Amino acid sequence: MSPRLLACVLLLIVLAAFKFPTSVPSQQPPENPNARIRWEYKVFNMDANSCASEGYVTGALNSLGQEGWELVGYQRVPTPIPHEAEGALLIKPAATGQGAAVQPITADSFEGAINMKMAPVQPGGCQMVLKRQWRPPAR
Repeated sequence: MSPRLLACVLLLIVLAAFKFPTSVPSQQPPENPNARIRWEYKVFNMDANSCASEGYVTGALNSLGQEGWELVGYQRVPTPIPHEAEGALLIKPAATGQGAAVQPITADSFEGAINMKMAPVQPGGCQMVLKRQWRPPAR
């Protein structure tokens, strides 16, 4: 067989394979091809101790996954900053600029220490956002 004839036969076989695919398309039409997929969302919050436990987080995600929920977002909740503090502010005038020669001394700068007592800071937790395909309520 000549190489030219062999190349033509192979080319026809390849073209036939693309023209007549061997896979059969699915015989089931979609339920409603014009229907839009609807989603429902869930926000799942955990405290800092739960977030630190890998076993607890894994168990919670596996349980929610069995219900059809899919994790789409995760974030650590920042540690809250205390709003109030007790303490004393001790300031001593330290005139180093033009006010150093003036009597009484003009305080144009300060040196001193701040002693403050703050409430203990509680570590932040974590928050997960989940979604699943919306299912209409059973009738």
